[in-house]
Amino acid sequence: MQRRDFLTYTSALALSGIFPSIFANDNSGLSGRRVILIELKGGNDGLNTLIPYKDPLYKKLRPKLSKVVDYRSIDDNLGIGLNNELKFFGADNKLRSDVAILHSVGYEKVNKSHFKGIKYWENASFHFTKKGWIARALDDPDNKFSQRNISTQGVVIGDKVLGPLTRTTSDVLIVDDLRRMLKPENIARFNEKEAKGNHNLRHILNTETSITNQLKAFHGAVNVNTGKHKGFDKEVATLLNIVSAFPQIPAFKLSLGGFDTHRGQNASHNGLLKKLNNGLKLLVDGLRNNKLYDSTLIMTYSEFGRRPKENGSLGTDHGDANCHFLLGGKVKGGKIYYGKDANLTPGKGAYELTQAHVDNAGKNIGYKIDFRDVYQEILTKWWKVKGLDKYKDEGDDLRYDGPVNKLNFLKA
Repeated sequence: MQRRDFLTYTSALALSGIFPSIFANDNSGLSGRRVILIELKGGNDGLNTLIPYKDPLYKKLRPKLSKVVDYRSIDDNLGIGLNNELKFFGADNKLRSDVAILHSVGYEKVNKSHFKGIKYWENASFHFTKKGWIARALDDPDNKFSQRNISTQGVVIGDKVLGPLTRTTSDVLIVDDLRRMLKPENIARFNEKEAKGNHNLRHILNTETSITNQLKAFHGAVNVNTGKHKGFDKEVATLLNIVSAFPQIPAFKLSLGGFDTHRGQNASHNGLLKKLNNGLKLLVDGLRNNKLYDSTLIMTYSEFGRRPKENGSLGTDHGDANCHFLLGGKVKGGKIYYGKDANLTPGKGAYELTQAHVDNAGKNIGYKIDFRDVYQEILTKWWKVKGLDKYKDEGDDLRYDGPVNKLNFLKA
C-alpha cells in the first residue's frame, strides 16, 4: 500500500497522546461503563414511531399516513402505540423492562437545518461551542479519566463523523472495514529515515506511527469476522467484536441514515425502523452473551423530529420534538418518560397535538424534555463525572444551568 493510500484510508483517525501501554486489559475506565450512541440521521418521525392512535387530531393531521401505519398499543389508557416494526422493544402490549422511551424530547426554537440541528445535539449547545458533549467529558482532567491505561477512548463505526466526540484530544478510531484495516500489509511501518530534515514529513510519519500502533493493538485481539451480516447489522457486529475485546473503551457511535422522509414515507420509514429493531436485537443479545449489558447504556438520537401534519407527497417535513430510546441492563425501563407538564389526558397520547394544530396549520409539537437533561443524567449518574452544568469557563458559552427535569431513568 502506498503512503498516500494509507493516509487516505486512515485519515479518519483522530489522534493524540498515545500512551506506552496501549489497550492494557483493565476495565477501570469510567467504572467500566460504556455508552453506545445510535444516530438516526435525517430526523426521525416520532409520530410514526410512537403513535397517539386515540387522538382524533392525529388522524386529522395525518389522514393518509395514519391509515397505513401498523402499530401495537403499549398504553391503552393514553392511547399510545409503538410502530410494529419495533418488535424487539416489547410484547403483549408492554415495553421490555430494559427499554425506556423518552417522550417529546427537544429544545426551544428548534433549528430545522440538518447541519445546525445535529450540531446542537452533538455539542449540547446552541451558541459558540465547537466541542462534542462526550468529548468535553473525556478531555476534562477533573473527571479523572486519565487513570484508564488505554489510548483509544472512542470508536465511530459506519460514517466518518465524530459527532459527540468532535474535537476531543483523546484518541478516537473511525472504523470502515475492520477486516481490511487490520490486514498486516495495511499496518506495516514506514521508513522513518525519509523524515530526516523534513519537519512536515516527520509529522506525517509520526501520525502514521501512531495509527500503526493502534491498528497493531487491534490486530489479533479483535475478531474481524462479522458472519453474513450486512449493512447496519454488520456495523453492530463489528462494534460487538471491539467491545468484547476492549470493554474499557467508554464511547461508541453508530449511525443509521435515511430518516429524512419528505415523500413516500410509509414504506421507507418502516424499513428503517425494522433495520433499527434488528440491529438493536443483535446488539443487546451480543452484549448479554458477553456479560456486558449491565455496563452498557444505549441511546438513540436525531437532529429533530417531523411535522405532525403530513405533506402532499405522503411524507413529513422537518419538525421539533421527538421520541428517543434508552436500552441497558441498568435502565429503568418498561415505561415512557413524559417530562414536566406533559399532556397526560387519556386519549391524548401525551403529544401536544392540540397546540400543534393551531389554525389548522399542522405546526410543530412542543418539547417536554430538554435533550441536555438526558446528557446530564448520563454524565453524572451513569459515568459519575462532571455534568454539563459545571462548564462555565470554557470560553464557548455552553449556557446550561442544570436539569429542569430530573428524569431518573437509571438504576443505582
